Amino acid sequence: MLKVIDLFAGAGGLSLGFLQSGGYEIVAAVENNKDARLTYKNNHDKDTILYEDVRDVDFFDMKEKFGEIDVIIGGPPCQGFSNANRQKNHIISLNNSLVKDYFKAVRELSPKAFVMENVKMLTSETHRFYDSYKDHEEVSNLGLNMAKSEILIGKKSMGEYDLQLLLEEGSMNKIEQELLPNNVFILLNTFIKKRDILKQRSFFEKNRLKLTNLITKCIGESSELNEEIGQSMANLFIMIKEKKFFYSKGMLDRITYLVRYQQSLRVLKEIEDNKIIKKFSTNESDEIIAEVQSYSVIDYINKILKNDYVQDGRIFNSLDFGVPQTRKRHIIIGVRSDVMKSEFTLDHFFRNKKIVNTVRDAILDLEEITTSYDMNSSAPIRTEIKGISEYAEKLRDNERIYNHINTKSTPIAIERFRKLKEGQNFHDLDESMKTTYYDSKRTQNTIYLRLKYDSPSGTVVNVRKSMWIHPILDRALSIREAARLQSFPDSFVFYGSKDSQYQQVGNAVPPMVAKEIGSCVKKIIGRQ
Repeated sequence: MLKVIDLFAGAGGLSLGFLQSGGYEIVAAVENNKDARLTYKNNHDKDTILYEDVRDVDFFDMKEKFGEIDVIIGGPPCQGFSNANRQKNHIISLNNSLVKDYFKAVRELSPKAFVMENVKMLTSETHRFYDSYKDHEEVSNLGLNMAKSEILIGKKSMGEYDLQLLLEEGSMNKIEQELLPNNVFILLNTFIKKRDILKQRSFFEKNRLKLTNLITKCIGESSELNEEIGQSMANLFIMIKEKKFFYSKGMLDRITYLVRYQQSLRVLKEIEDNKIIKKFSTNESDEIIAEVQSYSVIDYINKILKNDYVQDGRIFNSLDFGVPQTRKRHIIIGVRSDVMKSEFTLDHFFRNKKIVNTVRDAILDLEEITTSYDMNSSAPIRTEIKGISEYAEKLRDNERIYNHINTKSTPIAIERFRKLKEGQNFHDLDESMKTTYYDSKRTQNTIYLRLKYDSPSGTVVNVRKSMWIHPILDRALSIREAARLQSFPDSFVFYGSKDSQYQQVGNAVPPMVAKEIGSCVKKIIGRQ
């Protein structure tokens, strides 16, 4: 049996597919999300050891415990630098050093092969790492080509807030002192995003007491402000006490400045937390920027692996694997040079697949089983249906149907469901049905999408957030239906909160895709 370690395992779609291909055992998996970890634990071998944080794993100790590791699999997350900065920066921060941790595992465990999924961005010169004090010496020794880059911090002056003065004081303690609690920041940020004045007023009145209580809980009821309280908290305190926190244009402006200031502080904190080497300056728009050095992610990967591994990567569509959805992902397979049996290429990998499965193939047999809103409801027993598809028959490996739950929709959501036909989405609604969205024209085509029975679905993400609709029933898609579209068998049960379960399904590698990858790896390293 080939020993496998699954890094960033999620619910375990990759692990399941490799096991289905035969000849593998998953000796260890690493997953930081507690709900996904619970799902993994309850669906895989009890002897598989689960680790929480890849950054805390001692891979040399792991090698002693398990012996030689044959294959490392996984897809490290790699989002943009910062939510506040994402629109102007396309560089990957060291907050995404999980990519580096993945290759640290490859270097220290020296597996025969590795599989890295969902890394399309890593092959682009646009996506880069920042130079950091954390590993500056190692990066310098690799001889990577550096380029000048910029991180936007924010306007020098924002109403009552002076970002320039804060930077001149140069204290990380001062930045942290100025940061508002996250729950307060989220409320204020949501408030200013509602540009319609009536919606702002409504949101303000609805949340004023909650915000007041949050602030007073942080500061206390004292009439004298503690010297340790930052200007941000002090200003909010003054608005509550002296202005009685009433809604006005002037207060809206003050809160807008406060939120923008807080966004800048969060970028600064991320820079400091990641020990990014920087120099602050001001651009022509009177904005403060951090001048930094960056280097290509793919260049880093190639340098760090040297000539020890031969790699090939391609973008593949899950549809070609028999999964009933269009889902394009980049897959890299690396094989250790000394175990290569022959040259390998993924050029013809999974081509000429003729079976295209549809939404009907995946979920028709669930249509007559009533969904539940209650997470604790007992699992319904599946019904017998004549003429069930071969695809569904493969997944119906359990007498009961678990996770056939969905969201309890609002009256206006249900009314939208009723108006939309198969293949239609939010944009097909009458304007009178779009009033709860500030800018309906910018709404994505996947929002309020009613699936088409006789076509594959689009990429399954968190279908609860996207409000995907059943092809003919006026309800949201259930977690089990989303799992069917991802090729999970019915015996695979998801755990955690409702939103977490939807997210776990959307994040997963479809097991049918992983099964084919597992078969491919065995062929490449000569074990089949």
